[in-house]
Amino acid sequence: MKLTVGSNLVVAAGGGIDADDKGYDERKGPGYTSSYAGGGYGGNGGWGFYGTAGYGHSYGSPGGRAQAGSGGGGAKAGKGGGAIRIVAGGDVVVSGLLTARGGYGLYAHGEGASGGGIDITCRTLQGANTGLLRADAGQGNYYGACGGGGRIAIRYNQAAQAALSPIPRLRFSTFAYTNTSTTLTCEWAYWGEMGTLFLPDMSLLAVSPTADAVLDTHRFWYTFMVISNQPNSWSPASLAVSDCVIRFPVGYRLNVAGNLDISGAGTLPPDMAGKREGRLVIQARTTNTLYGARIDVGGDLTIQTNGWLFPLTAGTNGPAGMTNSLVGICVAGSLIIQGGGGINADGGGYIPVAGNGNGPGAGKDSSGGGGYGGIGGGGPKGGDTYGTDGVPLEPGSPGGVFTVYNSGKGGGAIHVVAGGNLTIDGTISANGLPGAYYGGNGASGGSIFLTGRRFSGTGIFRANGGPRDSQSPVGDGGGGRIAIWHHIAPDIAGPRIAAKSVERMAYTTNLPTFTGQLYVNAGGINAQAGTSGFYQGPLVGTILALR
Repeated sequence: MKLTVGSNLVVAAGGGIDADDKGYDERKGPGYTSSYAGGGYGGNGGWGFYGTAGYGHSYGSPGGRAQAGSGGGGAKAGKGGGAIRIVAGGDVVVSGLLTARGGYGLYAHGEGASGGGIDITCRTLQGANTGLLRADAGQGNYYGACGGGGRIAIRYNQAAQAALSPIPRLRFSTFAYTNTSTTLTCEWAYWGEMGTLFLPDMSLLAVSPTADAVLDTHRFWYTFMVISNQPNSWSPASLAVSDCVIRFPVGYRLNVAGNLDISGAGTLPPDMAGKREGRLVIQARTTNTLYGARIDVGGDLTIQTNGWLFPLTAGTNGPAGMTNSLVGICVAGSLIIQGGGGINADGGGYIPVAGNGNGPGAGKDSSGGGGYGGIGGGGPKGGDTYGTDGVPLEPGSPGGVFTVYNSGKGGGAIHVVAGGNLTIDGTISANGLPGAYYGGNGASGGSIFLTGRRFSGTGIFRANGGPRDSQSPVGDGGGGRIAIWHHIAPDIAGPRIAAKSVERMAYTTNLPTFTGQLYVNAGGINAQAGTSGFYQGPLVGTILALR
């Protein structure tokens, strides 16, 4: 649908434009693959039942004109979201609802469709917090794959938009479900990806690219944010992410001069699906260096209750000479994680591929679990160990691929270098995912590596291997690696990380200041546990005692 307005357009609270389920029919559209796959558009649709057909592919571009969403892959699938195109000579004010949501799967094994497209060209975009632009995906039904989110693209006059004060409070959502309507033991085969939000500049986020930024009240809900004039990096004076879920482009550098705070304590509006949480998601690209994306914080990094940071690897080494690089989290001040919040890289490591060649510890055939800190299950078929105990810098490896491509993803790599203290009362997790339906093998746990001045707290650290599916005979994932360095400054830690050296550092399995737990368990009795411990920084110089 295209709507052309010579001057202003006002969508009042309680009113709206509805394009839900008005896109491509089931088994139709550019994002349709085949049976069992969720529809794709702004994000890929999920893997389907049995996993044999792959996923629904994304199409279009973040800043392109809105297109209709694609239907799910089967006869019981939902229809894609429609397309809403608005061209206004004046201002567009949205205090109601513009919606292009994809349809849900029908009955058992029905696949979800992708969200559609919303495209607005105007002088300025305004609206109250009751306003919502929504291009959410449909959920799969009982093992049916979930759809991918749609696309929202906004084009306004940048000078006019920047002159608005205060910043408009309307909301954007391109939500996608990470699981079907049935609770499963494995998520790998069923993920749908969030859609995209394209903006010309930072005017809806902050008064300038270098000003303090507060992203709150669900204004950005599962949005893969693409900013035209800040495509690769953003340097706000400070940043608070509260009750928003934001993903930045692959390889992004977030350089916060002051404090970075992530929280999610608010109440979810009834018109938005999903959990109450604050999330910041950044994924590394494959590079020939350690870091493929960066989060640099000049002050403290505080993750509050219901706040979560998701650092993800690319999942593959990519071209020759490249590696599956990490998200480097470098904090000049302290890292503080409250109970109920944390850093999550579960399944953020190497992904399974045909031939079992992705990941140095990938299971070696269709019944081998992934290895890293501990050997994967399956005897000679299990994945090998790699890396070092004291300087774990690698993501975990997948289980060996069965014919349905339903082995788990390896745990990711969490890497934090702090100049201040580490106070962890929440959860830091880099688990490998379990094998999926019909014989999938478990992946290995990933790595957790923190350095700081002092370490304390009551939190939980997990880099566990994923269990095999019940129909896989021995393919459990091995445990990952956890190492925490304390009483060490960044200028000393840096060269040691580069050299992978713990020389003259005292190793212990526990600390009096930390009453939490480190878990590097194997996914089952057929695999081995990983490695974990605390390393105290080396003494530097000479101590002379006079009496």
